[in-house]
Amino acid sequence: MIDLEGKIKENEDKSIILELLQDLKATNKRMFIIILVILSMWLSTIAGFVYYELQFETEITEEVTIYEVETETDSGGDANSIIDNKGDVNINGKVKGEENN
Repeated sequence: MIDLEGKIKENEDKSIILELLQDLKATNKRMFIIILVILSMWLSTIAGFVYYELQFETEITEEVTIYEVETETDSGGDANSIIDNKGDVNINGKVKGEENN
């Protein structure tokens, strides 16, 4: 009788273990499906962003402004002309258009 009770207990343990393994298998399958869904959503977001960015053509333009400054000096030689950030023309340290003191 003792041997029979031991076998019954052993069979019950095996059935509980098998049930837990089946639950674990189902849980793992659900997790795998969730991971695939999240991964596909992430990739579709990236693809949508790339598609959106490729809709517009980008053109790089540079505007170059060349200033020509004519200078006159009393001695007839060359003068140093500098255009500062304000747009004022400095000739030999004096702002063009200002009266000489």
